[in-house]
Amino acid sequence: LVKAGVIAPLVQVLENAANASELARERAAQALRELTENSDNVWAVCAHGGLTTLLHACADADSSSKLISSSFAVLRNLSRVEEVKMFMVEQGVVTELVKLSQKKEEVRKLGAVELLHAMALDDADVREEAVRMGVIQSLLQLIYPDLPYSYKAREVALAAIWFFCFSSANSLDDLISSDALGWLLFYLNNGDYAVLECTLKILRHLSEVSEEYNRMMGRAGYLSALASLLGAKSCRIREMAA
Repeated sequence: LVKAGVIAPLVQVLENAANASELARERAAQALRELTENSDNVWAVCAHGGLTTLLHACADADSSSKLISSSFAVLRNLSRVEEVKMFMVEQGVVTELVKLSQKKEEVRKLGAVELLHAMALDDADVREEAVRMGVIQSLLQLIYPDLPYSYKAREVALAAIWFFCFSSANSLDDLISSDALGWLLFYLNNGDYAVLECTLKILRHLSEVSEEYNRMMGRAGYLSALASLLGAKSCRIREMAA
């Protein structure tokens, strides 16, 4: 299919919001997602302007949730090829993803955070740029208990907080200076298994940073919450709490 030239018209359908139906654009994004599972096909998408088109689809206020999630999946496939990821970074993708992570809609925030996390895993430059552009604030929004985000979104955000915030003292200070300690305590008492595990991972590393952080956690009421988790059904949660 790729040798026959299918990439270019798929990108055109995805790009042409004025003439293509939303269903057609969704199907085009799904097809690109399937095709780019094979890394040999990734460059063809970039060569036909797919990177810009996919970012526009993710940012477009009229895009459906299905179109946005499929577009992020294609971008994730592109970023798995190191040379393509470098091209994406050079084209300003990190800045665009941080902007998307600051949107209100969960599908945009979640897609942007997951992609930034994946791109930064083995790349300190990407991580530092994302932090500099304000990704920490986006992550804090996702874990704010009063906002109506899903447990999946909380889990993704907490995992990203552990990764981005513990990379530098300044990022850690930003985390502590927010109300995050109170929010993390809320998740100790109310989180599902995955959220609990992510929360405990953050707290364990936080306790190893300084005695001052330990005192802050003690004053905030963490000891009783951790003690209550010693009776949790999950052996993993009991071990982490201990």
